[in-house]
Amino acid sequence: MIPPESEDHPELAREINVEGTRLLLEAAKALPAPPAFLFSSSLDVFGHTQHLPPPRRVSDPVEATDHYTTHKLLCEEMVRTSGLRWAIFRFADVPPPGMRSPHPIMFRIPLATRIEVIHTYDAGLAVANGVRSEDIWGRVLLIGGGAGCQILYRDYLGRMLEMMGSGPTISAITSCRTCPC
Repeated sequence: MIPPESEDHPELAREINVEGTRLLLEAAKALPAPPAFLFSSSLDVFGHTQHLPPPRRVSDPVEATDHYTTHKLLCEEMVRTSGLRWAIFRFADVPPPGMRSPHPIMFRIPLATRIEVIHTYDAGLAVANGVRSEDIWGRVLLIGGGAGCQILYRDYLGRMLEMMGSGPTISAITSCRTCPC
């Protein structure tokens, strides 16, 4: 369960994210031939990094900043210590297919926040290519769209609002006098 739902329903999110991962790991370990386990995590586990120059590196410190990142970090540790053959992919933001109604959380993110996105197809291709490679196992890998997909949140939000039919309203947002950017 991802934000905003994970933040709106933290107990349910923990049950799904943490306990669901724990149950999957136990089931995998109980098999006569335990499978390799690829865990999908998030670049969000690096916490607030606006004061650091990009890009993030696997060796950078992690910091839980909300329920979602707390869950991801707990699950990463469970995976690493499971005794299974494992890999962890920390994905950049993968915009959901289709348009959803705006959630208030969209308007709490500072407009000058740097983000990186990755297309759903590219994320899927990374998984497909990864599981065919021996090089991923026992490693944490950062999966993002690259320099062309690194943008400011104000630009991302403007594009999303336009796609939702709100029109080019981002100019009103970027000229506000109350935001910290």
